[in-house]
Amino acid sequence: MFTHIFALVVFNKYRVKQLIKYISLSRGRELTEREFLELLDNYTSFLGYSSFSPSKKYYPRLYTNQKFAAFAKRSKDIMIYIFSALAVGVVGSVIVDSLQR
Repeated sequence: MFTHIFALVVFNKYRVKQLIKYISLSRGRELTEREFLELLDNYTSFLGYSSFSPSKKYYPRLYTNQKFAAFAKRSKDIMIYIFSALAVGVVGSVIVDSLQR
């Protein structure tokens, strides 16, 4: 479980850096200046690491970049795996703890 927490922290930091890179590359092409500044503020704020990828609903042109779309899908799948593994670990620890009493 501790390995997954460490993986979550490291991967999330990498993921946010990559998101900022893709957002910066899309400035003026897929994103307007206002959209770029909104996303940049979102991912560089204090709670930026808790934000997932930009929504397809609000930023559909960003997903026309195939590399970004593939990165967003891959990072979402990895985050789901890590969170699922953490949930299973916590539930397993609770069950084992309750059985030992």
